[in-house]
Amino acid sequence: NFRDIYDSNKCDGDFYSCMTDKGYHFFYSDSVDASAAYLKNEHGKIIARCIIFNKVYEEGTERIWRLAERQYSTNQDDVLKRALVNALIIGGYIDGYKQVGYDCHHSRSFVDIYGNSLEDKNFYIDCDLGTEDTLSYQDSFKWYDMEAGKAYNYEVSGYDYELDTTDGSIDGYEENDDESYDEFHECYGDFDTTIVMYHGREYSCSVDDLGEFVWIDSEEMYYHEEDVDRCPWCGEWFVKDDGHESELTGNCYCSEGCKEKAEDCYISEHRQIELKAA
Repeated sequence: NFRDIYDSNKCDGDFYSCMTDKGYHFFYSDSVDASAAYLKNEHGKIIARCIIFNKVYEEGTERIWRLAERQYSTNQDDVLKRALVNALIIGGYIDGYKQVGYDCHHSRSFVDIYGNSLEDKNFYIDCDLGTEDTLSYQDSFKWYDMEAGKAYNYEVSGYDYELDTTDGSIDGYEENDDESYDEFHECYGDFDTTIVMYHGREYSCSVDDLGEFVWIDSEEMYYHEEDVDRCPWCGEWFVKDDGHESELTGNCYCSEGCKEKAEDCYISEHRQIELKAA
C-alpha cells in the first residue's frame, strides 16, 4: 500500500522524509513496477518502510534483480531499517537492497542479500513517465530516458531528465500549483530545489537560498552549518555526528586518519617541550 507508507497518520513518529503526505506515491503504481514494504508495531503503526523495484535490469546481462530502495524508519532508527531488510530477505522478496544508513545521494550503493557490493553494476528499470505525471523523488533510478522508457542508476549518455526533484513532476509543477516549494524556508517560488539535511532531517530547499548550508563532499549533500564542523587538521568540512573525538588533543576530526596524525603531532610537540624543560 503505497498510500499508507507515505501517510504520517499511518506511521509511528517522524520518518524524516520530504515525500511524506505529498500524494506523490501514485508514481510507484502508475509509472514503474514496484511494491511497498513495511513493518508495523503492536499498535498497527508503520515503523519502517521502503520501496521494492520488482524488475531491475543489469546492464550487459540477462539478470533481473528485485532491489529494495533506501529504508526509512521511526526517528531514523537503523535497527528498524535492518529488521525490515532482514524480513524481506527471509521472506524471499528481494535479491538486494540499498545499504542501511545511506542517504539519497548514493545511487549505486546496493548490496546483494549476502552483503556483497553491487556498486560496480549498472542497473535500470522500465519507467513510463510524462512531464506532467506525478513523480516521487528518486534516490537511485533518477537518470530518465523518456524515449527509451528507462530510468538508470548512473548517468547514461543521452538521458532526458533527472528524477531527483521534490516538485512532484518532471516539469516542476505540482498539481494545481505552478511554483516550487522550499520546505526549509517554508515558501513557494519560481526556483529549483535540492535536498538538504537539517538536524538529521531531509528538507527541500531552494538552490538560490543555500546560505545556511555547507556542501559535504564525503556525503555528496548539503548539511546545515549547525550540524557540521571543519577538521582542525586537514580543513575539510564534516558532519559533527560522524566526527572522531580525540581525548588527547580535545578536538574532533573528520577521520580516524586525521585524528591519528594530529595526536602524533601533539605527542611530538609536547615531547620537545619536555626535553627543553629538562
